[in-house]
Amino acid sequence: VKMWYDKVGHQLIVNVLQAIDLPPRSDGRPRNPYVKMYFLPDRSDKSKRRTKTVKKSLEPKWNQTFVYSHVHRRDFREHMLEITVWDQPRIQDEESDFLGE
Repeated sequence: VKMWYDKVGHQLIVNVLQAIDLPPRSDGRPRNPYVKMYFLPDRSDKSKRRTKTVKKSLEPKWNQTFVYSHVHRRDFREHMLEITVWDQPRIQDEESDFLGE
């Protein structure tokens, strides 16, 4: 992950690059990883960002950029960026597995 703050435009820019050496599933199959982010304490859809899912990979490369607008420097005292990695299940009705943060 690479982040920077645009103090003129009041934007937090987050570039999700890649993950390295994710653990395989218990049956040895590779993961379908994606990244989810929230600018806490806000957990609404307004704060949520999500990468695309990379199918069958233990070393996914996302290279996606996300922007949080209207962020002021003072917000960093009370806010935190939560970045989590998940494994998308093969069956839609199943829940994603948490891989780390």
